Amino acid sequence: MENRDFYFRKFVILTVTIFVISSAVIFMFYKDLKIDFVSFLSAGIINVLNSVIGFKILLKSLVGDQKRFYFIGLGSMVVRLFVVLIAVLVGLLAFKLNKISFIFALFFFYFLYLIIETYLLVNRINKLKRIDT
Repeated sequence: MENRDFYFRKFVILTVTIFVISSAVIFMFYKDLKIDFVSFLSAGIINVLNSVIGFKILLKSLVGDQKRFYFIGLGSMVVRLFVVLIAVLVGLLAFKLNKISFIFALFFFYFLYLIIETYLLVNRINKLKRIDT
């Protein structure tokens, strides 16, 4: 439990720090870069929430057998995908966010957080394997 909380805290700190720093940089230069700051911010918030919730679910699914991990892990990914899809549609259709800024920021944060999530998850799984053997 303690290790799982360590990895979760580390992930939250990394994702929020990256989001805050990148938002600050974009805010300083958004007029020069012709980026809609609200669209960038919206995409970042969607991805932070998606990644943090998903990582917490994946860490909880590590406790137990491999079948449980696959079921919970893949199931949560499908649900997260549809939630993000709905958020994207609402953002683009209802709030009229700038499509290019929003989609670019969405993919930027999504892949960056996915890399961090995968790295920390692999470290956690390797640590669990060392403890079991």
